[in-house]
Amino acid sequence: MSGHDGPDSSAIYQLLSEVARIVAGHDRRFDEHDRRFDTIMSRLDEHDRRFDERDRRFDEHTGKLDELISVVNGHSSKLDELAAVVNAHDRKFADLSADLAGLRETLTHYHASVLGHGILISELEERVRRIEWHLHLEPADG
Repeated sequence: MSGHDGPDSSAIYQLLSEVARIVAGHDRRFDEHDRRFDTIMSRLDEHDRRFDERDRRFDEHTGKLDELISVVNGHSSKLDELAAVVNAHDRKFADLSADLAGLRETLTHYHASVLGHGILISELEERVRRIEWHLHLEPADG
């Protein structure tokens, strides 16, 4: 590689050419890797956009679910109030039914005593039956 006048320039040229060829090969390989990485990055960017869209839609659905929960809680509150009213009415109907049964018994006793005196009150009994039917009460047969 070295001659009597110093380093052999053709050998240096040959080595530099070989290095340049190897570097050019590496350059091509790096360019190919860059293209692959660019493709991968564009795919990742697309996935990021899709995930962002999914996140946005999930946020919308979460908001809608929160609204529905609020509405359902309002309905539950109203249903609780209505249940309390129905229970109060149920107690009142039970009291009314008991009072009506007592009235029927009293009227039956009265009717029996009046019949003993020769007076017929069958019309009054028919009215009591209509009241029971209107209030959806079971007839109290005495």
